[in-house]
Amino acid sequence: MIRNTTPCLALVAAMALTGGAKAQWNDLGAPHLDAPSQYGYNVIAVSPDGRNIAAHSTKLVMSPFSMEGRYITSTDYGATWSEHPASISAPNFLFWSGDALFVKEATESALKVSTDQGATFTVRNADYQPSYVSGHILRASIDSWFTIKQTSVMPPEFDLFRSTDQGATWNSVGPVSIAANPNFFLYDVANNGYIVSTSVVGASYSTDAGLTWNAGSFPTSLTVSHKNSLFKADNGDFILLEWAMKALYKSTDNGVTWAQVSTNIPSNVDGCGFYQNDLICTCADGSTYKSTDGGTTFNQLTAPGQILAPGSYPMTWSEDNLFVAGLNKVYRYGTLSAASVGEADGGPARIVVFPNPSNGRFMVANVPARSHVRILDITGKVVHEAGAQGGDVLIDAGHLNNGAYVVRVENQGHVTNKRLVISR
Repeated sequence: MIRNTTPCLALVAAMALTGGAKAQWNDLGAPHLDAPSQYGYNVIAVSPDGRNIAAHSTKLVMSPFSMEGRYITSTDYGATWSEHPASISAPNFLFWSGDALFVKEATESALKVSTDQGATFTVRNADYQPSYVSGHILRASIDSWFTIKQTSVMPPEFDLFRSTDQGATWNSVGPVSIAANPNFFLYDVANNGYIVSTSVVGASYSTDAGLTWNAGSFPTSLTVSHKNSLFKADNGDFILLEWAMKALYKSTDNGVTWAQVSTNIPSNVDGCGFYQNDLICTCADGSTYKSTDGGTTFNQLTAPGQILAPGSYPMTWSEDNLFVAGLNKVYRYGTLSAASVGEADGGPARIVVFPNPSNGRFMVANVPARSHVRILDITGKVVHEAGAQGGDVLIDAGHLNNGAYVVRVENQGHVTNKRLVISR
C-alpha cells in the first residue's frame, strides 16, 4: 500500500492561493516516476461517489530499461494507492460496480472481475465477444446490463444483449436499428430518466431503461469515433464533442434533439466533461480550458505542460468531480474545500444513489451510521423506509411504480435528499 502524503500539503498550499473555494486540477499522488521514465496512464475508472479509483498504466523505466503493465487502484478517494501487475496492453474498458472492479482485456475475449482492488481477477464470462472492439457495457441498474453484438457482417446486423447477473450470462433482447445503434462508449442518465449514449449517429436515447433505442436528431451527419465525448451538466443539458471535427453539440431535451453550440473551441481539444455546469476540456498540446457558458466561449485553465504533457488522455467523472489520467499522474478537478480534504483523508463522504435510473433495486452509498432512509413520491408521501447501520446500503423498492422519487437520508438532525428515477 502506497501512502499519499504530499497531496495534503499540495491541497493546503493551493487553498492558500485560491481562497479555498476555487475549482482546479489536483494531483492525487498516484504512483509516478521521474522523467524520462513514466507510468503512462491510459485508462481510468471511478466509482459514482469518487471513492474507488482504478487506472491502467504502461510503466516505462529507461535505466535499466523495462516495460510492464500495472493496475493502480485506490479505495479511499486517492489517499492511498495499491499497485498490481497487469497486461502491457491497455484494456478495452475498466469500470467499478460497487467495490468490484471489472475489466475486458484487449488481448482476451473474457470479461473479468476483481474483488481485491485489482490484485487478482477471475473470469466472469469466458466468451464475452461484442461487436465493437472496445465491447463497452451500459449498466442501467445493478442487475440490468447491456451490450451490442454483431450478428451479421453483410448486411451488418446487430443485436442488443442483456445480463441480469452482472455480466456472468448474456441473452439477446432483439435487433437494434442500424440508424440508432448505440455503442455505449459513454452514456449518462437524463434528468427525466432517459439514458443517452454515444452511437453511430452521434448520440441515441432510450426511454425504457436501455431496452430500445432511438436516434438523436442532429443538424448534420457526424463522424463516429471512440474519441467522441458525451457528458451532462448539473442543469440537465447534454454536450457531445465530435472529436474529428472539433465541434460541440448541445441537447436541452434529454438527448432527443441536438444543435451545434459553437465552432469557437480550442482547435486541438481532445476530451471534455462537466464539473457542475462548467465545461472542462483537455487538449492534445497538454493545455486545459474551461467554459462557463456551455461551450460558447473558453478560457485557458492551465498552459501546455503545466499539468499534462502533450498527448491524449482519458477523462472520466464521479458525481462530484472530473478525473484525468495523465502521462505520469492522476488528477481530479474540483474544489479544495476542507470537506474535500476530509473526504480524501477518510472523513465524511457525499451520499450517492446509484444506479440511477433504477429498476427498484439500488445502492445508497456513504450512509452515516444509525441513519434512516426514506423514499418519497412527488407528492411528498413516504412510500418506502428502512433503518441503516451505515456504509453502502442496498434498497429493494421493486414494488414502486416507474417515476421520479426523492431518497431522503436522515441522521442526527441532518437531512440529505437525492433524486431517484425508477424505470423498468
